[in-house]
Amino acid sequence: MKSFKKEKEVVNLAMEYIDTVQACITTAEAAVIAHLKGDLQAVADLCPQVAQLESMADNVRRSIADKLFSGAYMPLMRGDIYNIF
Repeated sequence: MKSFKKEKEVVNLAMEYIDTVQACITTAEAAVIAHLKGDLQAVADLCPQVAQLESMADNVRRSIADKLFSGAYMPLMRGDIYNIF
C-alpha cells in the first residue's frame, strides 16, 4: 500500500502547487497595479516576492514529478498527471 501513500502525497503537493501559483498571480497582479499607479516602491517590494513564489512553485512541481516517477499512480497515468503541471 506504499503506492497509495505516494498518491496522497502527490495530491497534497498538487494542492500546495495550486496555492503557491495563486499567491504568485495575486502578488504579480498587485505589482502591475502598483506600477500602473506609479508606486515604484511597492513594485520594488513585490517583485522579489513574485520571484520567490515562482521558485517555490517550481520546487513543488519538481517534487510532484519525483513522486510520480518514483511509483505513484499507474505508469500510463503518470505522464498525463505530470502534463497538468
